[in-house]
Amino acid sequence: MLREIQRHPGVVYAALVPNLRGAEQAIESGADRLNLVMSASESHNLSNLRMTPGQSFEALAGVAAVARDAGVPVNVSLSCSFGCPMKGDVSIATVMHWCERHVDELGAQGITLCATTGMAFPSQVHELTTAFRARWPEQSLTLHFHNTRGLGMGNVLAAIDAGAGPLRQHPGRAGWLSLYARCFRQRVHGRGGPWPGAHGVRHRCGPGSA
Repeated sequence: MLREIQRHPGVVYAALVPNLRGAEQAIESGADRLNLVMSASESHNLSNLRMTPGQSFEALAGVAAVARDAGVPVNVSLSCSFGCPMKGDVSIATVMHWCERHVDELGAQGITLCATTGMAFPSQVHELTTAFRARWPEQSLTLHFHNTRGLGMGNVLAAIDAGAGPLRQHPGRAGWLSLYARCFRQRVHGRGGPWPGAHGVRHRCGPGSA
């Protein structure tokens, strides 16, 4: 598909790859970036990938080496960074451990902290994002949220307040979240000057808006 699509300047075309063969195919097809996935929860990783997190890391190290040789940057998404439906709480120390291995050992250019099943809550998001930013002030950090329990907007604002970068969302579920984040950053941080029609922010950035 990457070979056939019409590419637009300034757009980064990333490929989610499950293994070494997938990485090789994505690179051959011209992917601008590879996204690799493992879970911060051992229970979830065993259920989802049939490997321990350590085994997943070793497999991803081989993928990262191929990407590095090809000059293609790598982002690693850590599933269940904010809790596991099987295990329950996942400690910040555990998440930071895997972030450190991926950034410092693997050489990942970006990390995505994922609230895979919608378990994240604002104070937790703020604490983890703050810890990450304190350790890696310049590292690319994105966050992946759902609005499963109605905490999506609170998580977005907590992440922004703690210094997060882009926030991922699922169109059709909580597609308004990243729009709200952009509006919030523009109004609070003054990026690009006053936002036109600021009096309509609540309407334009609320659930169900276009």
